[in-house]
Amino acid sequence: MKRGAGAAPLPWDRMTIIGDLVPNCAKKFRNFVAFESAVKFLCGGSDYLTARAYDGLFYLEYDKTKGRMRDRRNFRCEFNPNNCDRKAKTFFVEKILPNLKNAGFSRLDLAFDVSENLNDLLVMTDIPLKQIVIYGRDGAVETRYFGSRDSERYIRIYNKKKSARIKPIRKLILKICGGSNLS
Repeated sequence: MKRGAGAAPLPWDRMTIIGDLVPNCAKKFRNFVAFESAVKFLCGGSDYLTARAYDGLFYLEYDKTKGRMRDRRNFRCEFNPNNCDRKAKTFFVEKILPNLKNAGFSRLDLAFDVSENLNDLLVMTDIPLKQIVIYGRDGAVETRYFGSRDSERYIRIYNKKKSARIKPIRKLILKICGGSNLS
């Protein structure tokens, strides 16, 4: 999809890609993790492995047993696309994705800096969501949560200034869950 001139890029803050490691690729993938210089093997066995790639930019986890027992996909990769250069993105697209079937997202975080007071922000969704508001000692809204961490929709709006003790920035984090397919 083409975007208009001057449109800001989508502010992806964090994402988790899930999928099923193709059965005939499992051994090849374990060897790749063991011998690829950009990958640091953390631990594993025949049906399980964890690794970090590109100086910790990517966290990789494969657990065939947990996937089967919990009736979910057996592979996940967590990363922040903002921290990935072209080479790291190419590594992911060429070395990780081809080994997965039923690949999709289980988490997508969008981050926006806003200057409005958190109390003044209006959040609209197509379905009603539970809301929790956290107030600071001064009575000002510090964090607003909509939905639940375990639901398909979870919105967290917080005052970055209060959480990081830096210049006044308010960050809107939108977490989209649910295991959507990439295809």
